[in-house]
Amino acid sequence: NAAEAVMGVIEGDAVCVALLAFLKTQGNAWQGRPEELLTHLNNFAPEGAKREKGWPRNPQVMSGCLHLAMTSLRKIGVMINRRKSHGVRTIEIIQK
Repeated sequence: NAAEAVMGVIEGDAVCVALLAFLKTQGNAWQGRPEELLTHLNNFAPEGAKREKGWPRNPQVMSGCLHLAMTSLRKIGVMINRRKSHGVRTIEIIQK
């Protein structure tokens, strides 16, 4: 039941749906800047999601959406690490 609840949360979150679809095309791992990730997620957004109020319009909001979803994503094996080095922010995502 708990696993079904987690999957229900993830499937109801358009950012998570786009992220999982994108990860499949990347060999289940990706690293880059938040701006790049948002561009990729826009390409994998479910139909109509980009027009909805909750879809992130900038990298900061997208990072916040990922932060909120991290616990659920971790339960299905998706690890998200955020780093900042020399003023450059990067996100590393790995699905085990």
